Amino acid sequence: MLALIRLLLLQYTFAGDIFMVPDDPLGRNGPRLDDFLQSEACSRDFLSAQKALQSRESASETVRLREALIKIFPDYEQRQKIDKILADHPFMRDLNALSAMVLD
Repeated sequence: MLALIRLLLLQYTFAGDIFMVPDDPLGRNGPRLDDFLQSEACSRDFLSAQKALQSRESASETVRLREALIKIFPDYEQRQKIDKILADHPFMRDLNALSAMVLD
């Protein structure tokens, strides 16, 4: 992931009040600045990296919500219901709404 970010990162510098970017952002053998900025592969790689990061964040958030719900509803039967609710509603982040679903 870090290697991908380095490939997509456009380095810059300031010379006094002048904002400057390199003509060859990926080095001597890399694409020129115009090609780098218009690169379809660069955009595609960025979007896939962004989706992967969101997926990872979403998974960690789901784990956090599951732990919070288990503290509220510690029974084994409720744990099974919690797991099903989280699987059925992967983007639900409202603890109150999730709690209401467990109680239904």
